[in-house]
Amino acid sequence: MQERTAHRRYRILLTSDWHVGSMFGPCPTRFKTSYGSIYAPNMAQGYLNECWQDMADHLPYLDAIITLGDCMDGIQPKDNGKYLWEVDPSRQVNAALELAQPLLDRLRVGGTVLCFEGTCYHDGVGGVWSDVFAKQMGGIEDENGTYAHAWEPHVSISGIDLDLAHTMSYVQVNRGMPLEREIRYMFAYAMSRKDAAYCIVRGHVHSNWIVVEDGLRKALALPAWQLQSHYAQKAKTPNRTRSLWIGSALLEIDPTAMERYDSPITFKRLTYPHPEREKIHLVT
Repeated sequence: MQERTAHRRYRILLTSDWHVGSMFGPCPTRFKTSYGSIYAPNMAQGYLNECWQDMADHLPYLDAIITLGDCMDGIQPKDNGKYLWEVDPSRQVNAALELAQPLLDRLRVGGTVLCFEGTCYHDGVGGVWSDVFAKQMGGIEDENGTYAHAWEPHVSISGIDLDLAHTMSYVQVNRGMPLEREIRYMFAYAMSRKDAAYCIVRGHVHSNWIVVEDGLRKALALPAWQLQSHYAQKAKTPNRTRSLWIGSALLEIDPTAMERYDSPITFKRLTYPHPEREKIHLVT
């Protein structure tokens, strides 16, 4: 770790939807599974692991890491666990922690970790597995003794508030509309416009990379680290659930930007192309 020095710009890693345990998500190399065997990543996971390592290698030193849920894939009851390489959620937590280590190595001295609960389908009822993961990550504990937070509308970094949660709604067209709606709701419930957060971040929908701006406020839908799964391929409209990008985001906060009447929020992409499906040649 590098000693933290005085600076005016803060850097936060935003990441979500790793889905560790899924054949379509990243995984550690040579991880010992609950079956007692050493798991060898498949071809798609090899690509994901290369992207993950590239991201970790190029990260600056961070003031905070924020995970926004569904870092594990869970027991996958709809597919009867068919597409899991690890069926035990506790082992999925261990694998996710192993993946997270190179990211934690980029935390500055005194840097913080904040983790959020994903869906109960992946993170367990009440977010039980995400809470175990968050505690092991060294995440901030809330007033109820929970480490995986549900929703935090006022996460402050040098006086700049963030509104953070896992879940957001999804529409087939006008993809930025759910984020625009979140900004509208935020303004509606703020005591004044000055009380509204400057940044909204959501995960869940495995979005391409969607940013909506309203004045000095910005909202981001994070891409996922899971490739299009079998369940998504069997959706009523499979093209709807087809992402162009995987990855995370680097959030830079410059509190002095307010003095220039500019937004203190800058999102930088840490994204990689989603692999294309191979063509099937019926006739050559």
